[in-house]
Amino acid sequence: VSERDFRPPQPQPPATAPGRSWSGYGRQPAGRLTVTCLSGPLKGQVYQVGDGGLMLGRDPDCAVHFPPDTAGISRHHCAVRWQQGVPVLVDLNSGYGTFLGDGRQLPPNYPVTVGPGTRFYLATPEYLFQFSV
Repeated sequence: VSERDFRPPQPQPPATAPGRSWSGYGRQPAGRLTVTCLSGPLKGQVYQVGDGGLMLGRDPDCAVHFPPDTAGISRHHCAVRWQQGVPVLVDLNSGYGTFLGDGRQLPPNYPVTVGPGTRFYLATPEYLFQFSV
């Protein structure tokens, strides 16, 4: 293939996580989406996803901040971001991975569309979260 024939890959739409579709809820304002920790050291904590998104990890600058000695959790493990008004979950090239509730691992740095009821975990199901509106 010559340089003249080379075409860069076209961007793909984000994959969709299982659970209820976000489209049924319209494009919700950022302030209405929350992430609830269902298990692990942060169990019971509820985090608001603001306009700037939400980062999860061990680093003190993460909104969802795990204790420094939490096994399997990277400093900047994953993030919830807004992509064209729709929330996406992105693994930030973590060492042990980010997974959807059904066990599928997210590819690093690839946004996956999420919606109300979508569950995900970091490294192990012991660190389980769920999206809500």
